[in-house]
Amino acid sequence: MIRVIWANNVLRTESGEVLAHVRADVLEVGKERLLIESAVGVGLGFRMRATSTRGKIFTLTKSSVSTRVLKANCHGRRYVVQRESWRSRRRIIVNAQGEKVGVVYPRGLKEVVLETNNSVPVIDQVFLSYGVAVVDTGAGNLRY
Repeated sequence: MIRVIWANNVLRTESGEVLAHVRADVLEVGKERLLIESAVGVGLGFRMRATSTRGKIFTLTKSSVSTRVLKANCHGRRYVVQRESWRSRRRIIVNAQGEKVGVVYPRGLKEVVLETNNSVPVIDQVFLSYGVAVVDTGAGNLRY
């Protein structure tokens, strides 16, 4: 199981290695850059879209009135990211085959923790965890 933490707009491993960072709506993952567009609000609910420098599309949207269940498409790789229960802030990540591949949850007010297995590509891990950070903590909270 891999465990990484978003804090101060940087995604790090527990040993401190930087995997990604976000600056001005650009999510940098190694040499790849994702331009992030997100909308949160009445009528729109929540949706986030990212386009990579190579033209790959990543989306994360709510699937009902609430944000309890989010659906993701990471360049053809599909996931469902849903809260364990209606009161929980912890979310389970399930792949298209119905397998649990990770969990993501806020820790305090300024961090989001992601735990995944090796079957999830790093770029998907980064996009999914950042999207949950936007929904569950407000991305601004990760900047301090």
